[in-house]
Amino acid sequence: WVLVTSAAHMPRAMGAFAAAGWGPVIAYPTDFRTTPGISGLFSMQGGFSAVRNWLHEGVGLAAYWLTGRSDRLLP
Repeated sequence: WVLVTSAAHMPRAMGAFAAAGWGPVIAYPTDFRTTPGISGLFSMQGGFSAVRNWLHEGVGLAAYWLTGRSDRLLP
């Protein structure tokens, strides 16, 4: 199987596919999030957006693992 999803979602998706018994899975991440140069790393809006995205995926990883929807907590 080839799993195509956003790079940010890939760890959770790989864990979910493994827990469902769909293995082995080849990861094909897309939609890499990048900043428009060095200035994007220091902007308030960019920083809040990055933290929000990180928290969303972190909470998602934990929730999937706790509910048995994923076989791994961390990638």
